[in-house]
Amino acid sequence: VRDYKLGIVKELAENYDLDGIELDFCRMNPFLPVDHQWENHASLTEWVTAVRKLTLNIEKTRGRPFLLAARVPDNVLGARIDGMDLERWAQDELLDIFHPGPRSLEIDFDGFKRIMKGTGAKLYPCLDAHHSSDAYQNPSIKILRGVAQSWWVQGADGIETFNFGNVTKKAAMKLASRHYPVTSKKDDDVSNANESIDGVQDGSTERNLYSEIGNPEELRYLNKTFVIQRRGGGIDNTDQTPNPDDWYSPTWGYANMNTFSQLPAVVANNGRIDTLFSMFIGDDVNEHGSLIQDILLRVLISDPAAENLQSIDRLKRVIVREVGTKLGPSWNTPPAKGIERNTEVRINGTLLKSGIVKSGWLTFKVSTNQVGFGKNLIGIRVKNRPPGITTQLKIEKVEMDFNYVTQGKNE
Repeated sequence: VRDYKLGIVKELAENYDLDGIELDFCRMNPFLPVDHQWENHASLTEWVTAVRKLTLNIEKTRGRPFLLAARVPDNVLGARIDGMDLERWAQDELLDIFHPGPRSLEIDFDGFKRIMKGTGAKLYPCLDAHHSSDAYQNPSIKILRGVAQSWWVQGADGIETFNFGNVTKKAAMKLASRHYPVTSKKDDDVSNANESIDGVQDGSTERNLYSEIGNPEELRYLNKTFVIQRRGGGIDNTDQTPNPDDWYSPTWGYANMNTFSQLPAVVANNGRIDTLFSMFIGDDVNEHGSLIQDILLRVLISDPAAENLQSIDRLKRVIVREVGTKLGPSWNTPPAKGIERNTEVRINGTLLKSGIVKSGWLTFKVSTNQVGFGKNLIGIRVKNRPPGITTQLKIEKVEMDFNYVTQGKNE
């Protein structure tokens, strides 16, 4: 099999005047025997080495570079689950470009910087607008801006885009399919969805983002949303993908699982223990705080204990995952009204003022001196839970909106 695949690469490289080739190790797992992937990692490294030797020979023959890139998992350690020795690939200079993070919004920048130190390789994390971490398929332009800005700040050399639906509105109507799914806006919050016409998503969000994504200086002053990633994601094989609401540890296909993600997460019933998260903020509020109109932290909660309450006694139901994946749509289990009075949120240890309910979310105002540039620590606890209750609250989503005095274009 390895010889056959190498022959395909050889045919492409020798017969066409390409600038380079990308090897996609995040598409069709597994590559190695399941439960024994790491034991056989040397075989995969040998194959990548053979491809590298091939492309280097072509470089010599034609007198100009032949670049070799690879789409790899978001995390250096997690890649071992599928038998990828990324440290070795980097230190042996087998790749010119690493493309980590397909279907991920959060990247192990520290890990990649460590293994790539002293090499000439570049880091171009991969932004997939259609397949992503759970519940963020086809997100709003504000969310995509937040991801891109955070990646630039953390040291990306560039950004690779993948599955960007760049079609016009007219073409979207003709091509309506699973790639441009119909969205349901009835009685639910679908703020993550692309703009749509007659319920059919078009590619306007991605087209607009292309005019911004390559310029961190311009992105800095545009409205954006930073999010905490959810486990699972946009993959087509439900037999392979654990449901984030019924999670199990996958033993292969790590690249498409976002296994190390912080959400969903449960909240202790005793009201004394914070559920802790870290959120990366790519906007420097210390340097540019005067340009920020407001910062809003939004928290989406599910409470199984409130499932049998009348709808009039609960918050509005909110869609968590939309259509467009084989897992199908999902909604939160709305908590009882009044939960906002019992929910404490701290950012970097600072207690925020009580939140309000808006469209089913708990929303908290954040001042510029409460949030920092880079990683922020967020703690959430809920007090006064009914005595004897056994089910736990679940944090579904945590998002932070940055709105600037000068409104960002293409909102």
